[in-house]
Parts: sequence; C-alpha cells; structure tokens
Amino acid sequence: MGRRKHLMMKIDNPSLRHLTYSKRREGILKKVVELSVLCEAEIGLLMFSPTGRLTGFASNGRIEDVFLRYVDQPDELRGGLRHLKFEGEIMEKIAKMEDLQEKLNQLNQRLEKAKEKMRFYNPDLDSITSLSEVDVYQEFLNDSLQHIEKLKAKLLGKQIMVQKSETVEVTAPSTENMELMTVEPSKKRNFTADDQDQPKTTPPPGPHLTLEFLKAQRPWNL
Repeated sequence: MGRRKHLMMKIDNPSLRHLTYSKRREGILKKVVELSVLCEAEIGLLMFSPTGRLTGFASNGRIEDVFLRYVDQPDELRGGLRHLKFEGEIMEKIAKMEDLQEKLNQLNQRLEKAKEKMRFYNPDLDSITSLSEVDVYQEFLNDSLQHIEKLKAKLLGKQIMVQKSETVEVTAPSTENMELMTVEPSKKRNFTADDQDQPKTTPPPGPHLTLEFLKAQRPWNL
C-alpha cells in the first residue's frame, strides 16, 4: 500500500503544529539550497513560525537585495504563483510552436526534393547548355524507364498467375466411366437389365466351331 495522503487542514494541537513546522522548514531549506546550487538561481526566502520566529535565506548576498530586485520589477511581473502558472503556459505553447516549426521545415525539405526530382522528368530545355547536363537527364530517364519495365513485368506475372488459377477446373468422372471401372476379383459385379436380356451362348464342346455358333455371335454376319 502507498503512503496515506494527509488531509490539508490546520493542526489544532499547538505542540504538534510547532513540531510539524520545524520538520517541514528543514525540508524546504534543503530544497532551496539544492535549487540555488544546481540551477545557479538567486533565491530569497522568509518564513515566520507559529510563535513568530523568523527564518530567512538568501542564496547570494543579503535577503534585502533579493527583495529590492523584486520590488524593482514591473507590476505585471510580480504576480506570484499566478505569474508562474502563466509563464509555464507560455513556455508550453512556445515548445509546441517550435515542434510545429520543425515539422514544417521537414515538409519543406521534402517538397524541395520532390520539385528537384520533377525537374528531371520535365526539364527546362532552355536552361540546358552542355552535353554533360543532357547526359545526366538522359541517364535519369533511362533508369526510370527500366524501373517501370521491371514493375510492369512483375505485375503481368502476377496477373497471369491469377488467370491460370481461375481457369483450372477439376473434371469429375462421369457415370459412364464409373461403370467401366475395374472390379476387384474378390467381388462380384451386379448384373444389369441389359445383361439379363442378352442370350447366353456357350461354345459346343470340342476343338471345332459349328456354323450355328458362329451365326449366333455378333457382329458376325454369315
């Protein structure tokens, strides 16, 4: 659990109030000294205890000099905390404006580069005065054409692959082909009505064929 936040209200007990002031005063003085050393700030501090005891601090010289400098400031700069808040808002707006200005500068640089590149696609013929300039423009255009040709070939290859995949069809076997499929020797084939209508003819015994047997066979026409 975090530290419990104390309710900011007057301490009724005088002894506890004086003890709290003494502890907080030492912390404030420590922070003021650190701020004056780290930031080389000119700080003047005055505090009166609940019993009327004065505590003063001046980072440079006398505390009177700090307050005289404050008195010499214009009225609009002596707004205390309100002035500090207003100054913070101004600094925040300035930081945002500087950020926007940096982004604007980057966009302007990109725009200038784009304009420079467009000059190669549509050069001003009157401004070209040497063969070296002509070679530069020609090389740039040739590189652009090669890049476009590669891109075109890549797109055509993709289009052909898509067309092939769309035209491929899987042919299912017909019912007629299903009837012609081989039957395993261990299984018997079901006879159809056409099979039953066919007359059964068996060859006579013996090595020779008779004339009646040959007439019964089709497509023999004897």
